[in-house]
Amino acid sequence: MTSATVSVASVSARNEWLSGDIASRIGEWAAGFEPTAAQLARVSASIRDFAACVVAGTRRPELRPAMWLAHGGGVPVWGLADSFDPAGAALVCGTAGALLQLHDVYRPGGLHPSSPIIPAAWSALHSLGVGRSEHFVRAVALGYEVANRFALACTPGQVASGSTPTATAGALGAAISSAVVAGYDAVGIARAVSNSALFMPIVPFLTMTTHGALAPLHGGLAARAGFEAARVSRDASAGSSLLEGTAQMPGLIALLGGDPKRLIPESWDGGTLDQIAWKFFPACLSSITALEAILRLEPVAVESIERITLRLPDRMLSLVDGGPDAGHLYDRLMSLRWVTARAIEQGRYDAADAGTDSQVATQLAQRIEIIHAPMLDELQDQLAADIELRSEAGIQRIEYRRGIDAEPSTPGPRGWTSTLDVIALEEKFLALVGPGAVAGLETTLKFLKVA
Repeated sequence: MTSATVSVASVSARNEWLSGDIASRIGEWAAGFEPTAAQLARVSASIRDFAACVVAGTRRPELRPAMWLAHGGGVPVWGLADSFDPAGAALVCGTAGALLQLHDVYRPGGLHPSSPIIPAAWSALHSLGVGRSEHFVRAVALGYEVANRFALACTPGQVASGSTPTATAGALGAAISSAVVAGYDAVGIARAVSNSALFMPIVPFLTMTTHGALAPLHGGLAARAGFEAARVSRDASAGSSLLEGTAQMPGLIALLGGDPKRLIPESWDGGTLDQIAWKFFPACLSSITALEAILRLEPVAVESIERITLRLPDRMLSLVDGGPDAGHLYDRLMSLRWVTARAIEQGRYDAADAGTDSQVATQLAQRIEIIHAPMLDELQDQLAADIELRSEAGIQRIEYRRGIDAEPSTPGPRGWTSTLDVIALEEKFLALVGPGAVAGLETTLKFLKVA
């Protein structure tokens, strides 16, 4: 037991009001739950995948805003020679891993759990839980499960009320992972959960839809908030019943448009870990179905293209039907028009192509029309995109369908998968990290027992 654990336990013993609220129930669950070997393998894959995303992100100038907010210290960030204070490292790491839009996703809850949770656990490992690397993967797994369950409890109300679950649910999961890495007991974990309700950023969803240049910060901000929530729980707690509220005052879940009754920690079995999906296309998940479809058409010369029409269900349009206008990286990667144009220009779509601006793609994007197709809204169990490409050579059409949790049924590129495809993830890892940096990153991941 660490000294921090002793401190938490001794202080919290005098706070009997924690008993029975959702935070304390989550604490009891986290103190005793053991993910299966298969679930830990999936989380290990996500840690490895995210580390590669961080390395790739550290090469981008768009990381500078996060770097301005960090101070020197002893916590390293994959891909950087500098090390930072723990909170700053969580922020930088979380932001870097999100810049290329290649980090994992939990689709049912609409969040990217890796960018808040893994960096927070990493900072905790280096400042709160030194020598406890054997618990790192389990800590991240627990953080994922809690964040995913919280996001589900607030789906779809949170987005409808105007905030993004990666920031809120992510901060809660980051607090859990930090507390578990640090070796806190059930009460200490409960205090970290309670504190996260006070610390977490409430990021407007409009930041995503307007493609703001600072949008990638939100995962890093949640990582920092979760780490700090766990750190201060050694000495103090924000209070009880903050998630579910009281008869007199609504709690955080209600404020986010969710239902506290949907949070039942006693029933959690790690099932959300089985639904984590890994991305191969650097783009919003809402663009990937259209990208898979367009890359199944016969290649044509860009200059011969007259018009491209994308017909999509409404649920895929809210994030990506805009831009590019500012021309910065996030604006491009979140723009369905731009990523589609870039894929047609290159005949493929990967991180090497997506990170580079292209006047050809920008001009082609102006010839792309996006239409809401109500008939596709009825396909609740399928992802769908109907594409028409008109060029001097004629007209190509494709009606593309993919099971919502299935692999593509036709030959061609795959933009994401929820199958633990070790070979494909290894190819992605090597492409993002590059041969010169693989050895150093492999050493770090071996230390964490995830390689």
